[in-house]
Amino acid sequence: MRVLQRDQTVEQGINAVRQMLPLCEFNTDPDLFMGESKDEAKARMSRALDALRLYRRKWDEKNQKFEDKPLHDWTSNTADSLRYLARGRKPFRVGLEPQTPAQ
Repeated sequence: MRVLQRDQTVEQGINAVRQMLPLCEFNTDPDLFMGESKDEAKARMSRALDALRLYRRKWDEKNQKFEDKPLHDWTSNTADSLRYLARGRKPFRVGLEPQTPAQ
């Protein structure tokens, strides 16, 4: 495990997510958590995907423009989780075969 330094700006993390998103697949039929029904798991995944779709910047009515910071609402925790995943992942090395563990 390694601890990431806090982002200098949220935009750094958002850009990391933008780079990672083309590599992502989202399972709409997720694995179940212990004691969770299939319907509960689908609802959990649906809510997470909704949060990612609805994550947005705050609108400044007075200046008629978006603020630099995202709106902090119910979508924030899910988006922040993905942001830290994107920042913490090690980049894939293109052209290399996956290594098999030594026995």
